[in-house]
Amino acid sequence: MNKLLGRSGTFWQKESFDHIVRSAEQAQKFREYVQENPRGLRGSEGRVALSLQKSGEGAAATIHFTLAVAEESIQQKAVVYDRVGDAHYDTISAFIKSMRASDEKGAMYWLAKMLHAGEDFRFIARRIVIFASEDVGLADPEALPLAIATQQAVEFVGMPEARIPLAHATAYMCRAPKSREAYESLNAATEQIEAEQTKAVPERLKNKHFPINPES
Repeated sequence: MNKLLGRSGTFWQKESFDHIVRSAEQAQKFREYVQENPRGLRGSEGRVALSLQKSGEGAAATIHFTLAVAEESIQQKAVVYDRVGDAHYDTISAFIKSMRASDEKGAMYWLAKMLHAGEDFRFIARRIVIFASEDVGLADPEALPLAIATQQAVEFVGMPEARIPLAHATAYMCRAPKSREAYESLNAATEQIEAEQTKAVPERLKNKHFPINPES
């Protein structure tokens, strides 16, 4: 079920009545039990049991466990997200572009999606730190200290509370004025260095107070 839902870790809390269906014979016994005790099972366990009952008749019936069954069993829709695939990069891109466009509602949506899907909150905090310097930059010098404080806060409190400072920082970045001046200036200087031979340091800029070889 975790694979179908794109999740990992413990799926259900362990209970005394949890069982693994290891054969068609066991499945048939569970069907008979549910038929005789339809009101004895509640919540997600009952829904899963009923889905097993409806999946086929007889001991040789095949149990088809689909995404729809998994979603119904826990009453929660699956989130399309893959922490190492395209969905991971597309979602963080949408998050950053929403902050860049000062779209606070959109940024909060993508933040919530990442957190709900189990994205590493440290990764999100790092992206906010980068955004504070790259996109807000000189327009609001307080953005970077706040982003650093957010990174420290999420490490300190952990999940699920880490989502609160992440939301705080996200809202701040959306509302802050934007300037990529420093970032673009560095890129221009880098392109110049890559395109031509590096220049020697002019005499007026050299170190005159602490020569490398005082005796020369």
